[in-house]
Amino acid sequence: MAAALKLSLVTPAGVAASTAVDYVTAPGFHGEFGVLPGHTPFITRLLAGVIAFNEGGQQRVFAIGSGLVEINNNEVLALVDFAEEAASIDAAKAKSELEQFERELLNASFYDEDHEKLRARVEAAGARVRVSSRVH
Repeated sequence: MAAALKLSLVTPAGVAASTAVDYVTAPGFHGEFGVLPGHTPFITRLLAGVIAFNEGGQQRVFAIGSGLVEINNNEVLALVDFAEEAASIDAAKAKSELEQFERELLNASFYDEDHEKLRARVEAAGARVRVSSRVH
């Protein structure tokens, strides 16, 4: 099947991926969703998690931070806090960071102004662990 979608995965640091793909799966606000050529246009919130796509017969997987995605005219534009490809993630370091952030979150008060930031760190670290386990 020829690639028929254009994916742009963009972070504040720059473009993490910009390529033609066969499909995309992403962690939407209401659950994981998939995009194939001809998908109905929509915009939705992305949660920290795993975005995967097939590029030239090879699957690529990234851990991503939260953000937004727009699907329109066979283009997928994902604007996220961060994006790290699976092969670039140190699995042991990611697991250690997840454990550290989980401890910090457990010790934080729900009413602490940094509670939401800690929760976001836990979600991002969890995504990095899930992605790193796919290649290691």
